[in-house]
Amino acid sequence: MNVPSSTNRLFKSTNPASWNEAADYASKEIHLLSACIDASISDVRDYFDSMVSKYFNVQGPTASGDWLVLGAKALVWGRKNNYYITQEELITTLVRKQRDYGHHNIAKFGRDGLLIRVHDKVARLENLIANGSDAQNEPIRDTVLDIAGYSVIGVMWDREQFLLELI
Repeated sequence: MNVPSSTNRLFKSTNPASWNEAADYASKEIHLLSACIDASISDVRDYFDSMVSKYFNVQGPTASGDWLVLGAKALVWGRKNNYYITQEELITTLVRKQRDYGHHNIAKFGRDGLLIRVHDKVARLENLIANGSDAQNEPIRDTVLDIAGYSVIGVMWDREQFLLELI
């Protein structure tokens, strides 16, 4: 499934007042989309690689629609493999981590930094699956949660909402 770059929102246009509200909208969009698609780990990888080709080190075009699809694909793969992540858990985790990290870690490198962070998570997931091994540090479920979380942040970044005040 490819969402055209002109597709910026699944819900009606919103003007969030805070970081929390923007994250909530984006995470709901990803969850809504995840109910409509299917995904394997190779679908997640292929979609992510197409995003890197289109957006890494490129200024201008918005990737919001693609971040939505990537996050949805990660959630679908997780659900198919018994790593179900609720929208409430996703938003709670995002807000908690944002309180710890603040705005500057993402703002320093923007979308390119997000793409690199997601690459690390997708590569970790692929490695664990290929080796059939249990994770030695964080559980696989946390990696799926991170991919979806970075996708929410990607949506917010491209909508110029990431720097809103966290309440």
